[in-house]
Amino acid sequence: MVNTNIVRKVDKVGRVSLPLSLRESLGFSRQNPLKMQAEGSCIVVQKYVSSCFLCGEKEGLAVYRTFPICAKCRALLKKAADEWPPQQA
Repeated sequence: MVNTNIVRKVDKVGRVSLPLSLRESLGFSRQNPLKMQAEGSCIVVQKYVSSCFLCGEKEGLAVYRTFPICAKCRALLKKAADEWPPQQA
């Protein structure tokens, strides 16, 4: 854990700026999406890495509406759509 002992106030609309030295030490670049979550009384901020909405794969992603979907899941969904409606036994 990086400990910088820097104190920041939350502004009127709930924003907190991350100091440049902290962003640089953690490898956060300008415009990087960040993931935030609460853990007890702490807020954890991490780089956001997109993954497939269905299986969690991180490679070969395409966005459908707002959901990232990998090539394998897209192929499975296409196959299922081509076979719709299911055959009755």
